[in-house]
Amino acid sequence: EAALQTDPVPLEMQIAAEALWAVFNIAVGLFLFSYLSSCQFTANMTVAWFLVGMRIIEGVAFVIYAINLKVDSDNLNKVFQLVQIGLHAPLLWAVAHYLRKHDRPKSAQATLSRAAPMTVLFCLVILVTDSTMGGIVSMVAFEPPLVLQLLYGLALWLASSRPTCKDARIKGPAAGLAIVGFVGYAAHIRHVIMLMDPALETMAGMVLQKLVEAGMISLSTWFTVRLAELHAFHTAGHVKGSPWETGDGSPLAERGLWWAASPERLWSYSFVFYAAAFIITFLSLVRSGWQKERDPIVGFYESVHPCILLDYLPGTLFAQPLFVCQILTIIVCMMLNFFRHIVEGSLFKILIASFGFCLAYIFGACFNLVFTFNPREVSVLEHSVPYMFNVAVQFIFIASETLCLFFTVNPHKVPLFSAYVAFVLGVCFFINFFMGQKLLRGHEKASKPMTQWTPEEMVFPEISTWNLWSALFVVFFLDFLFIMWYRVNPNSGTAIAFELGVTNREPDDEDLDDDVAGALHRPRL
Repeated sequence: EAALQTDPVPLEMQIAAEALWAVFNIAVGLFLFSYLSSCQFTANMTVAWFLVGMRIIEGVAFVIYAINLKVDSDNLNKVFQLVQIGLHAPLLWAVAHYLRKHDRPKSAQATLSRAAPMTVLFCLVILVTDSTMGGIVSMVAFEPPLVLQLLYGLALWLASSRPTCKDARIKGPAAGLAIVGFVGYAAHIRHVIMLMDPALETMAGMVLQKLVEAGMISLSTWFTVRLAELHAFHTAGHVKGSPWETGDGSPLAERGLWWAASPERLWSYSFVFYAAAFIITFLSLVRSGWQKERDPIVGFYESVHPCILLDYLPGTLFAQPLFVCQILTIIVCMMLNFFRHIVEGSLFKILIASFGFCLAYIFGACFNLVFTFNPREVSVLEHSVPYMFNVAVQFIFIASETLCLFFTVNPHKVPLFSAYVAFVLGVCFFINFFMGQKLLRGHEKASKPMTQWTPEEMVFPEISTWNLWSALFVVFFLDFLFIMWYRVNPNSGTAIAFELGVTNREPDDEDLDDDVAGALHRPRL
């Protein structure tokens, strides 16, 4: 922070930067307007006209914002927010909708009308509240469509690589739009952070920010217009020449693609992310000058609990996405197992697998709160419960799959697997039992941050370097146990084969009978 604050940005430079940004947006909008006016209007170019409105409205809004930096008026700030939310945000939603429905029927009027009720509500909130609430409303109005544009742009890129796309020229602009979108959103996040704490902004950072944003807007506009010119946003099934149709204009026939996957292998592979996360966090902990006297986990559990490895920067920044990948892989693994039991037709297995899948889905989503709820800022209880959820996910998965297996296989016929399951479930149970009884016995200490502990509660045991290495050893021993699931599971040699059907039209009860509609949606495994 000291380095960033050595070169603060004067108010006059901020005003000049925002004014130039307004001029740039208006210039891009007018240039695009003149270009589109010289072309023959088609429904395919509607998304490009949305961009014209977005750029001009953005320019007008930032003219108001630049003036308000000088006069510092709450009323003028509300006018800026109303212009952005009332006019700019609906167009953002419209562009996101056109990216999503690139091969389906769509109407500009219907698209904008969907965003109208929420826009009116947001504008009313801004009118009757203060500027702080207006900033929150602006974030709610802008962030979802920006994120959706990223996801739908990526989906368009993937769609352009499939056999359903008949024009190979679409792939390049679609890829460019997706990549530029992610870079531009990263710059947008930095801009939001600087707005929240202007003292962190520097002259060089502001100039680089504006240059990157200007470049990304120019490129994304060009890529979008190019896609529109290639008919990427035509109404599928109705307009001749659409790249999402066959040569005669009829809808694409349903195409199937067969895949095979082993849930047991996926489960074992997921713990590669687990191991990588703990290695990075351990190195971060060693290099961060960790002090046990300032670690609330050590002070509460009176031992080097492995979850302390997840609490220190910069390792946490790497651990969180790696654990997200692990949890997502486990969810896919459980989903495939669930499908396996559906195909087998056993109601008992379906019941057990459905309970296991739903509980693991919820607990897995909660696990990443272990990074958000840092124990030095919140209570040990809030930090520990998400970690216990992660252990519960592993317990639920192994227990549910073991019950399903033992429903048809005698445990005595698979002694190695039976012994493995008993040991792993015992370890998972002990971990949560140890943490649970500590939290219950010391619930007063566990329910408040370390900053509120009394002198009597500030007790830290003697911790040596060996204790740290032993914690890492425990982590990797558990990792090894879970990876061995594939090696000892009798079902590991049985993969699940499934077909993914792809079609460019949705079943409609008016023109499809029940048998055809059911066939398009019925899974075939």
